[in-house]
Formats: sequence, structure tokens, C-alpha cells
Amino acid sequence: SISLSLRSLSKRVFRAGSGMGRNPLFIPHRHCTRMLSLRTRVGHGRRQSLLYCALSAVLGTIGFGISGVRNNKFTFPRSLRMQATAEPESTIPGSSHETKMKELKELIAKAYQDDGAILVIDGGLASELQNSGFDIDGDPLWSARLLQTNPSAIKKVHKAYINAGASIITCASYQASIAGFKKHLNLSKEESLGLIERSVAIAKEALVDEDNNRQGSTVWIAGSVGPYGACLHDGSEYTGAYISHISQEELTEWHRPRIRALVDAGVDLLAIETIPSKVEAESICRLVQRECPHVPVWVTFTCRDDSRTSRGETIEDVVDSLVKFHPQVIGLGVNCCDPELVPSLLSKAHKRLKEIRSPKYSGKQIDNFVLVAYPNSGELWSPKKGWYSESGEKSCPSLSSRPPCLKWIDSGARIIGGCCRVGPSGIREMKHIISRERKVH
Repeated sequence: SISLSLRSLSKRVFRAGSGMGRNPLFIPHRHCTRMLSLRTRVGHGRRQSLLYCALSAVLGTIGFGISGVRNNKFTFPRSLRMQATAEPESTIPGSSHETKMKELKELIAKAYQDDGAILVIDGGLASELQNSGFDIDGDPLWSARLLQTNPSAIKKVHKAYINAGASIITCASYQASIAGFKKHLNLSKEESLGLIERSVAIAKEALVDEDNNRQGSTVWIAGSVGPYGACLHDGSEYTGAYISHISQEELTEWHRPRIRALVDAGVDLLAIETIPSKVEAESICRLVQRECPHVPVWVTFTCRDDSRTSRGETIEDVVDSLVKFHPQVIGLGVNCCDPELVPSLLSKAHKRLKEIRSPKYSGKQIDNFVLVAYPNSGELWSPKKGWYSESGEKSCPSLSSRPPCLKWIDSGARIIGGCCRVGPSGIREMKHIISRERKVH
């Protein structure tokens, strides 16, 4: 336990430096912790492990001290202040990573049984920040900028969704990338990775703060992995136009460091979301399967109509493409699309899954596989206008006033929630509606 505590301390200290200025003596925590893990695995005894952990902590303190000096004055880094208040997940009663993942697997396995529970996820993060007065739509970093400028605002939104009853909250990492942070925040690669890791630390902080309000209910943290097109800030996550101009190898290399940072920071699962094409989805799934095989994943797509992705592939083709990554991929579905499209899209996907399970087709064992749906409010988005209705007026209709979320469940969804312009009140109302007819986690 002493070894683990020292290792945890060293990770925090090293990670804290990644959000600060360019420190030439800074040693990224991920390299030190991997070295420690290697030393432990190859059979070094407890004494040696303690020595390595102590050395890591000392080096981390040196790095922290150097990065904490500004103009001959000592400053306590914001990233360390933030992370120091969040206890390691294993110290929260009944919520160790192993326990949480076992519970998630059991819920997924029983999802389509009569006593199976519906998992409710959160709603839009950026649109909720915008409701609080932040200028999000015109920012090329979108909500990811606040990871550096106002992390407390992000935590406030996470807490609102936890209080609304969400069982899964997604990190503010959707539009976070090394290239974006370098261009718009002038950050180095290591500083950018530290900022992506900070998105997970903020979510963990929110869980700690709201521990009493959760009444013992488990809340999972999903690392948001948005598409390459989102960081282009031209709306191409709703068209997939960039797919013709970038290779799968380039997509893989672009996604690798951001996914690695989320996993290193301790997410429970990855939400690969708002993907316009199965081409990018396959690239990401191959990457995750090869390099992070222990992390559960779901993949959700934007769609142009009630049968095709934004790029034009049929939803049946998407199912065929992604079931080969099962069991690591625990589900697929749609997000940030018009809620009116959801029932048809899910029905087609559900039918295809039944065909694949059939002995006449392949009899493939994909029972622990669910459909996911978290549409937006039904409005449209453009880089110049932001969110708007087809009539040209900005509005945010209540999600429950549209075709009921119960229809999504009837169509096969077992993980549901909201996306852009769906806030905590919508999630609370959604959970209330479902709980009258179904078991809800």
C-alpha cells in the first residue's frame, strides 16, 4: 500500500507539471510510471519497488519545484491544486476501478433481459457552458479551451449532470488535440497531453464532490473521443468530407496520443462519438484494440437520414464493420443527430444484430453488446450560426416533447442520453420518464 501511495503521489506531481510552462527538466509521469510497472512485473521485490517509487516522487518534486517558480516567486500550479483535491478513485468506498468495471459488464450482459436496466448518460457539455455565458460556438477549441482557462466551470457542469441522475459522464476532451492546443494555446506536446489528462481529473473531482448525493450509485467516466473533423471546426463531423483526403494511417496517428492520455489518466471507458464514417471508426477501434485492449468502448455516429451515416454508409454496414471488434466494443449507435431519426436507425441496427446472432448467419456470440442513443435537440449547427432551427430562430425544444425516449428503448437502445442543447433538466426528465416503465441504473 505504501508503494502504491508513493506511486500515486509521483503520478500527480509529474502530471501537475505538464500543465505548466516549458520546463526542460520536466519528466513526463507516464514514462516514470511505465518504468515502475515494468520493474514490478519483472520480479523486483518490495524493497526495490519502494526505492523506485520514492525516486519517482523525489524527481517529481524537483520537477514541480522548478515549474512552480515564476519571476523568483513560488506559485502553486493550478493543475496540482485541482488534482490534489480529488482522491484516487480506489479510495472512494465501493468504487474501485475493478468493481466499477465488473458492475458495468454485468449491466451490459443483462441489458436485454426482462430485468435489465437502462443506463442514462449526460447531455451536452459545451451547450451547457454556453448557457452559463461562455463563448463556445465560435471557438476552434470549443469547450476544450476551458480545460486551461476555467476548469471549475467544466466541473460545475459535470456535477449538474450527476445530480440530474446521469450514470455516465463524459470528459471535456471531445475537441482536445495536440495540434489544436499547439496552434491555439501555444502548448507543447507534453503540455497538451497534460491538458487532455486534466479533463479526466476534473470529472473525477466532480464524482468526489457529489459522492454523498449519488447515494451509493455508481457513476462511470467516459473519455470523449471526437472525430478528426471536429477539430477542423468546419462542421465536417456532420458530413465526413475529410475522409477522402486523409489516410487511415494518418487518422490513427492523430488519435493515438489523445486516446493514450485519456487511458493513462484513468477513464472507465471510451466514448468514440459523433463519428461521420465507419472508416474513421474502424481506424480508432483497431488502434484501441491493439494498444488499450482492457478499455471498453462504444462508437456512435452522426447520420444524414434515418438509414445512413453522415458519410453515406448504411447503418447495417456499420454494424457489420464494428461487431468484429467485440467484446471490447460493447456497443454502437448514434449521437448528435435529430431525435426523430433515432427509432428507425436503431431498429435497423437491432435487426442486423439479430441476423448476425442467428445460426443461419454466423451464430456469433455478441450478447454483451448494446445499442446507444444520445441525440441533440433536433436543431442544426454551422460554424457561423452555431445551433439554430430550420426556421432560422435559435431554440431548444424540450427533448421529452419530441418522440419519447421510450421509443428509443423499444428500438433497442440500452444506453441513452442527450447531446448538444440537451441539458441537466432534460436528462432528469428523461430518467424520470423511463423509470416509470423500466428499471434505470
